[in-house]
Order: sequence, then structure tokens, then C-alpha cells
Amino acid sequence: MEPLGITASQFGVLRLVELQPGATGAELAHDSMYSPQSTHQMLVTLDSAGLVERRRDPTDRRVRRVYITPAGARTLAEAHLRAIEIEERMVTGLSDDQRRAFSSWLVQAAAQASDAVAA
Repeated sequence: MEPLGITASQFGVLRLVELQPGATGAELAHDSMYSPQSTHQMLVTLDSAGLVERRRDPTDRRVRRVYITPAGARTLAEAHLRAIEIEERMVTGLSDDQRRAFSSWLVQAAAQASDAVAA
């Protein structure tokens, strides 16, 4: 992700912003594996880079809602392509059964990590 000017963590947060347009930083932090402070810092960085836009909530001026920008959508699309390339390189030479097992293990590991963060 470095050539795109974002980190892997920022890629994850940018993806959440795309999936949850108008979410608050607290909501994004809750749905990620990052602390509210880390999520806030990533959003500040992404905002400075023009990849997200934080707008005041019309009903509560203290709340900022986060939206992906067109530049953010382009960066995210390119990041997805790079992630797919990396995944393909990771499983090169594995049989179909090994690929399925590897994928299953990754899903299990992510679920465990998510459970650990929630606890």
C-alpha cells in the first residue's frame, strides 16, 4: 500500500468508510480492530490526504460524519487490486485444497482477533 500513500491499517479504515458512509469515528472504531484514538488519527491523516471528508452532523455540531472522497474511492480501488495480487502470490503453488484450508484458517484467525478486541 506504500506506493498509494496509505498503510494497511488506513486501507482497512478507508474500506470501512466506504461501507459505512456517514459513520462517526467512534462507530468506525467500534467496527474495526483499532482503538478510538488510533482510528481518529488515521481519519485525520486520510482527511489531510483528501481521501475522506469529515462533515459536521446537521443535528449535533459536535459530531463529525465521515465520507469517502472520489480520490479515496480511486485509492481504495487500486489498493484492492494490490491486495488481490498479494493474496495470489501468497497462495501460488498451493493446491485447491490447500488454498481452501488456508482461507479457512485466515477467517478463523480474523474471527479470533475480532473476539479478542471485543473482550
